[in-house]
Amino acid sequence: MKRSFSIGIVVTLQLLATVATQLLIIKIVGVGVETDIYIAAQTIPAVLSAIIITALQSVWLPRFSVLVDDFSSWCNEQSVAQGQGLLLGVGIILFIYLLLPVLMPFIFPGFKEAQIQRALFFSCPLLLAAIFNIQTALLTVALRARNKFIVAELIAMLAATLGMVAVIFFLPGYGLEAVVFITLIRSIIVYLIQMYFASWPLPSVIKGWQCRSTWKMMKPLLFGSSLYKTSPLVDRYWLSQVSSGGITVYNLAQTVMGMMATILDRMIAMPLAPSFSRYVNELDYEGLKKSYRQGIYRVTVVIILIAILLFLAKPIIMMLLSHILDLEQEVSESIWWISILLLGYLHVAVSGTIAVAVFYALSDSKAPVYIGLMGFLVGLILKWHLFDLGGIYGIAIATSCYFLINIMAFDLFVCKKINRRLLSEV
Repeated sequence: MKRSFSIGIVVTLQLLATVATQLLIIKIVGVGVETDIYIAAQTIPAVLSAIIITALQSVWLPRFSVLVDDFSSWCNEQSVAQGQGLLLGVGIILFIYLLLPVLMPFIFPGFKEAQIQRALFFSCPLLLAAIFNIQTALLTVALRARNKFIVAELIAMLAATLGMVAVIFFLPGYGLEAVVFITLIRSIIVYLIQMYFASWPLPSVIKGWQCRSTWKMMKPLLFGSSLYKTSPLVDRYWLSQVSSGGITVYNLAQTVMGMMATILDRMIAMPLAPSFSRYVNELDYEGLKKSYRQGIYRVTVVIILIAILLFLAKPIIMMLLSHILDLEQEVSESIWWISILLLGYLHVAVSGTIAVAVFYALSDSKAPVYIGLMGFLVGLILKWHLFDLGGIYGIAIATSCYFLINIMAFDLFVCKKINRRLLSEV
């Protein structure tokens, strides 16, 4: 409990610095076309990172976890993982970079040619930063497997804080161009520091290429998540067609929800993941089921408390948005409502991580992909219809609905899979 609280504090400070950076951008630049372009440019690098990182972390966390007492093997496995991360990151991101001029107009149909060109310029350093972020994500799970949770999160927190300070100094004079290059520099610095604490596991591209077992496990994750992880692109497709500043408003609300999700994920979900692999390794499926249920219960209680707090604190939130960011009352109201409508997304962003971790501990990487694909298709239909009915609010409602459908399916299949293992032990 003490460790979870410490992790929560460090992660909260890290995310507050990240959100503060976003707020500074809005404060200095304003809500409008320029911030919409900047956020649009972040979308493709973020989606690519999510697809690759999810696949790599899901496969390598269980492998790192069982080597917690074997330092030499832990280091060797890291080199293999780093090699695979380099192959995937550089290969996929380079391919997408070459296609960007074709992809951008299709993904953001509401943008004019000048906006597309500026978004392309912003995307280049952000794509390069994504390569370093992928390698860093592998280092992070390796450190977590050895129970070095605080070290991994502390590095990210300090980097986010320094990045915020850099934005304060350089954004007013150099514009959003400075922000994207600060992002790149920060990614490189975090990677180098993580390498130091992980004992400098230099990427072994050859061993990474030859490690067939992990490639086999990653294949369904990469191909499946390459579709359903594109959900932010679907959102941006429609949001690019709303009035100027729509992408910025939605992104701010989503960033706040994402911040809360990450805090809860680090406090509740992440500490559970390594223990799931150990329960399976010890054939303790009753312990696995109990631990999974406790995790879901904790998430539900916290989400209810957050919902109550958001309603009670509405006047204060409106005042802060209006006075600190100089936002109009209508814009502040929109941010608050979108946050409320995304509470379903917040719950599943955390509880879904717990369910997926159970699947991976049970060596099942296919079920989460199939469930995710089903949810993505349902979400696509919901967004298509609800955007016409409710615009930006329709997108938020559709997002929460399809996430909730996902977690119900996850829970059903997780329990069925654990029960089958229990029966096989009888």
